[in-house]
Amino acid sequence: MDEFWKIFDERLELCHQALRCKHERLLGTSSSVAPILWNYGAIARLPKGEKIDKYLFGSYSSISLGYAGIYEAVKYLTGKSNTSPEGEKLALEIMNYMNNKCSEWKAKENIGYSLYGTPNTFNGCVIYR
Repeated sequence: MDEFWKIFDERLELCHQALRCKHERLLGTSSSVAPILWNYGAIARLPKGEKIDKYLFGSYSSISLGYAGIYEAVKYLTGKSNTSPEGEKLALEIMNYMNNKCSEWKAKENIGYSLYGTPNTFNGCVIYR
């Protein structure tokens, strides 16, 4: 288990860096690139051409870390399903660990990191080994 948590931390940091790249790529984006979202009120009512930067901080928006493979990880590590009492404990520990990382990054950077349970989240980073 020690090796798992070590590798898991490394993979989470890699995901963190990937999410930061996406966030930084959005900085400086003009509201005019998606007028329905940014000019006509789906997200905000900004003047045409105004930068969306202020909405990328302070939890107005979020960037998602997705998880997939909880069953497979738990089965590999314990030999049991994530629906068994022992497996459920580890599955929740993994998900809580990821959620705590999102909270840690959010507190440090003022970026709305969130944990999503969709296996192939478009905005996020899915951890595989």
